[in-house]
Amino acid sequence: MRTLYNAAYKSGRGFTTDEWWSTVSKAARGKSFSDFSSRYIDGRDPFPYDQILPLAGLRLARDTTHVPQLGIASLQDSTGLHVTEVIPESSAAAAGVQPGDQLISVGGFNADDPNWDGQISLSLRPATRRHRAAGSRPAKRRRANADGTFALRHAS
Repeated sequence: MRTLYNAAYKSGRGFTTDEWWSTVSKAARGKSFSDFSSRYIDGRDPFPYDQILPLAGLRLARDTTHVPQLGIASLQDSTGLHVTEVIPESSAAAAGVQPGDQLISVGGFNADDPNWDGQISLSLRPATRRHRAAGSRPAKRRRANADGTFALRHAS
C-alpha cells in the first residue's frame, strides 16, 4: 500500500488495476493473482473463506440475523424526510407508501429527527417486543399536502 501511496496518491492520481495487482504480486514475492482476480474479483465464484482464513489463523463464524426494514430509500432536507424509492414486496410497499411521500413518523419516532432511522432500528431489534407483538407499527405520511396514517407490517 505504501508503494501505491507514494507512486499514485502523492502524484495526485489514483492507481490503476494493473498497478494494484502488480504491487500485490510484488508483496507476495512474485506470486500471480491473475486466477484469483478473474475468479473472485471480476468473476462470480464464491470466495473460499473456509480455505483462506485458516492460513492466517482465522475461522469464519456464520450467523444469520433478520433485521426488519421499512423498504424505502429516502432523502432528508429542511422540509422533512422524502421517500425516493419503495422496494417491491417490502412492508412500505404493502402499506401503500409511494415515491414522493413525506414520512412524518414511524412507530412514534418523528421522521424529522436526523437519527430517526437509528431509533427505529433499535426499537425493532429482537430483544424489543413492544411493537412486534402487535405485528405492525403505526406510521404517518404526507402526500400532496394531505396527511394520512397507515400501518407498516412486520415480516414474520
